[in-house]
Amino acid sequence: MIAVYLAVKLMGMAHVFRFLIVSPAFIPVIASVGADRKIPRRQRPSSARAARNPTTRAD
Repeated sequence: MIAVYLAVKLMGMAHVFRFLIVSPAFIPVIASVGADRKIPRRQRPSSARAARNPTTRAD
């Protein structure tokens, strides 16, 4: 583990190595945020279609 850290630090990417350690803790947060953003995107096209075709709403 120490050897890997030294190798990464020599390449000047210690911040990337640190991000790889911290990122697993943020994966659930990123996934939840991504899910929240995808839901409105899926609903917008359907609402746009309904606005274009008022007959579908009447049915």
